[in-house]
Amino acid sequence: MFAMMSNYFRMPDGFAETLYLSQVKQAFALKTVTECWHARMPYCRGALYWQLNDWWPVSSWSTIEHSGRWKPSHYAVKRFFAPLTSSLRAEQPEGKTVVDVIWDLPGRLNAAVKVTLRALADGRAVASWTRPAVLKGAGVLPLELPDLAGNAEARRHLALNACYLTHEVAGTDADGKTYAHAETAFLTAFKHCELPEADVKVVALAKHRDGSFSITLSAQAPAFFVWLCVADDPLGRFDDNLVTLLRGRRTFRYVPGTPLTVAALRRRLSVRDLRG
Repeated sequence: MFAMMSNYFRMPDGFAETLYLSQVKQAFALKTVTECWHARMPYCRGALYWQLNDWWPVSSWSTIEHSGRWKPSHYAVKRFFAPLTSSLRAEQPEGKTVVDVIWDLPGRLNAAVKVTLRALADGRAVASWTRPAVLKGAGVLPLELPDLAGNAEARRHLALNACYLTHEVAGTDADGKTYAHAETAFLTAFKHCELPEADVKVVALAKHRDGSFSITLSAQAPAFFVWLCVADDPLGRFDDNLVTLLRGRRTFRYVPGTPLTVAALRRRLSVRDLRG
């Protein structure tokens, strides 16, 4: 486990950080390999991963603990198995960077793709590209990104450890149903990057009549693999988790497995990101 983590991440400090980073690595590994297979349509038409859940307490590749708690990887699975996704790949030896738009349903999709190069220090958009994407049925549409060398502003941020990419795709099918997907991609291993201190905080927490909660986080800089966890509530679910936060605020919805008060949730809630 440490050997695998050290390929991409700096060595963790202490048990809690080791536990978190091992879960991030699992999610990243499952995402990477599944996106690779998914983008090979029609040569690969599906994927099954090992394993879904544990029957007892154990260290394993499951994405759901024996208690029923979703591990970080299960939130990643929910996203990369969505009907509409996108993934980034670099073609060698040409050095081209390609965004694969992946549509998994049989009907037509009219969509648009936006790729943004961002400065790692503050998340500021340095350059961006928008392209139409039309798929007549399930399949993959590869879009090659333009060369950054001609963009004077982008050249200032071309050090691979000083920038990152966000790629977003949104579209509508023939029935008018909308789909959207957003991802973050680094251009080098995470361990080579000087991640900014994002100062992620819980700034608002509210309970609704149905017993669910709204949890608002703020970040002063980009924060990666942001993980929210509620202790002693294994059947609780977030609407999304293990996400990238840009500078600003984002609100999450939490449905507890057992009734909780605002005070109890505040005591049990923890938040961490890759910076620590």
